[in-house]
Amino acid sequence: MEDCSGPYCTRSIPAGTGPLCGDCIEQQEAEAVGAALAAQWEAEEIYAAEQAAAGARRVAELKQEDAERATRAEAEAAERAAADEERRRLAAEEDARLRAEFARQNPDLAAFSSQGPAPF
Repeated sequence: MEDCSGPYCTRSIPAGTGPLCGDCIEQQEAEAVGAALAAQWEAEEIYAAEQAAAGARRVAELKQEDAERATRAEAEAAERAAADEERRRLAAEEDARLRAEFARQNPDLAAFSSQGPAPF
């Protein structure tokens, strides 16, 4: 018989069966399984934190894209409004030019003209 070489074990084991008794072997296996589970849980927690961070980054990216899209839409709307205003201004200038030309060509009809838009 030999003494078990477990750190706190005082049992005797048959010679040639190994340095540890059955209880110490089970204890080592349980500790290994526990360490493996702890490592797995830690890896899962790290993965979950990485996924949460990636999700937060994506949300921030989407918000930035929305803000940029809104800014572009506002700029495009302002450009359209400016273009519409320019078209109205040019149309008013052309209307005034045509009215003046008509009044010059037909001075006897000038008394009958209106200040509204041209009928054509």
